[in-house]
Amino acid sequence: MYAEYEEYSKAEAYLASALDQAKQIGDRALEVSILNAMARVLLAQNVIDWGLNVASESYELAMDINFPEGIRDALKVESALLEKAKKYREALNKIQLYYQYVNRI
Repeated sequence: MYAEYEEYSKAEAYLASALDQAKQIGDRALEVSILNAMARVLLAQNVIDWGLNVASESYELAMDINFPEGIRDALKVESALLEKAKKYREALNKIQLYYQYVNRI
């Protein structure tokens, strides 16, 4: 909700707190979802390098726990971040993988 109103610092603080709580309770799927939300907030602010790191972490965790929806969402935001970074070939590869997961789900 904070991100919708462009209150990014509040959104980041809320998501960081939520991520800590998800880690404490051991809900790895929730961690993936929160990391994807964090990557989207960073994308909205054009914080590309950090956003790519977060999206990559989310993707790796989602793959590790076999969470197709999380994989799909991480690929989508990572593709958008790569496009903003003008890494078009990598962005295209990620969006192609994204559509493979969309078709699986």
